[in-house]
Amino acid sequence: MENTKLQLIAVNRDFRRERLKIKSLLNTFRYIDDLFSINNVDFGNYISAIYPPELQLTDTSTSSTEVCYLDTHIKTGDTTTPFRISIYDKRDDFTFRIVNFPHMDSNIPANPAYGVYISQLVRYARICTSKVDFMNRLRGLSFRLGQQGFLTNLLQRTFTKFFNRHDLIVVKYGATLREMRFAIQA
Repeated sequence: MENTKLQLIAVNRDFRRERLKIKSLLNTFRYIDDLFSINNVDFGNYISAIYPPELQLTDTSTSSTEVCYLDTHIKTGDTTTPFRISIYDKRDDFTFRIVNFPHMDSNIPANPAYGVYISQLVRYARICTSKVDFMNRLRGLSFRLGQQGFLTNLLQRTFTKFFNRHDLIVVKYGATLREMRFAIQA
């Protein structure tokens, strides 16, 4: 495991050197083992100069206009919005149900459980550029938590707390508190 980390560090160092040499890689970004290259149709030509042959690369782009990168789904937009960014959660692709939020019938206090709700809403609002994407995530999360014993009225109250405390990140959607709270019960 340690040898793999050292190898990735060395590859990353070499990658940064190559990136400075090759102008077309200026819009290429890397986080640990994820790589993101914007508007670079020739990227495939540089792979052997960046990575050793032992390292297997997987293209996760869904088309030439959209890609999933670091829990986000990025799609090219138009002149008013160059990119449309939404949440990508690979667990949504699984054919079986994943338990990734607390159940209210477990032995946990209620306040931290509802705090998980707020933290997810903050994450969604920071990532989603469109109201539709945020509302879909809000609706899906609220439904799932409702199935796990969260009370709708407490979810709505917690959402109001989120909305009032984080108004600067939700104002971009141009939605009222009432409109967004309605999504919780839908």
